[in-house]
Amino acid sequence: MFTMGAAERLTGLTQRQIRYYEAKGLVRLARSPSGQRLLTARDIRQLRRIRWLLQQGHNVHTMRVILAADGAGLQPQRGARENGGQWVNNKGRSTASPRTVVGR
Repeated sequence: MFTMGAAERLTGLTQRQIRYYEAKGLVRLARSPSGQRLLTARDIRQLRRIRWLLQQGHNVHTMRVILAADGAGLQPQRGARENGGQWVNNKGRSTASPRTVVGR
């Protein structure tokens, strides 16, 4: 388990950014009995992914769609943002739009 200070060093995100992304539902953090946020190695990987997506220019909504697709075994098709957001599974078959993935 990692503290927020360690997560800040490992991810390159500030503690404020980490709390923000937690509030937006992009990452779920465990709490100690005293309420301190504790992060797992998986949380650190998720935050690094969020940082990368942020650097690519994605907003919170788009990051949520991408992260949901990642968790569902879906990958964005090349040019997905330009062609209406078509998504494909790992076998290259079209499956759902990003709106379907996040339940809209």
